[in-house]
Amino acid sequence: MRTMRLGGRRRGPRTLGLVLSGGGARGAFQVGVYERLLEDARFAAGPAVISGTSAGGINAALIAAGKSPREMLQFWKSIADDPPVTASAAFFGSALRTLARLSLEEAARWLGTTQPLRAFLHRLRNHRSLRPGNVLALWVEFLLTARFELVSRFLEGIREP
Repeated sequence: MRTMRLGGRRRGPRTLGLVLSGGGARGAFQVGVYERLLEDARFAAGPAVISGTSAGGINAALIAAGKSPREMLQFWKSIADDPPVTASAAFFGSALRTLARLSLEEAARWLGTTQPLRAFLHRLRNHRSLRPGNVLALWVEFLLTARFELVSRFLEGIREP
């Protein structure tokens, strides 16, 4: 394994992290990128630090729980529309009117449809815990207050740092 040098001093093995951005459409894409990263010998042990927001946060949690890229992709397929994008002839005939209609319909549908994710999380209620000894810290944002808190403040059995 390579070592990094800072100011001419050797610092031990390089530690790699993974930062995953938000955006629902990026969720499945990130799984493919993660799978390719695991094929690289420098990343084969997986990331030492994982950070994610929204869809990236879901992927980060799945990685921390030891899910394989295949299992992660199955999750994203289970909540995706098939096909992911559809267009009708009406869209091309009156783009502005169709765009407004789709915006309202899709906003209502996506803002109100959390059932697939809720069902997935319910199935994982008794999932195996995070890999022991691999997590240094886990942060979440509690959306009702927009505060960042240590998970240990919400869950029993996780020790304080």
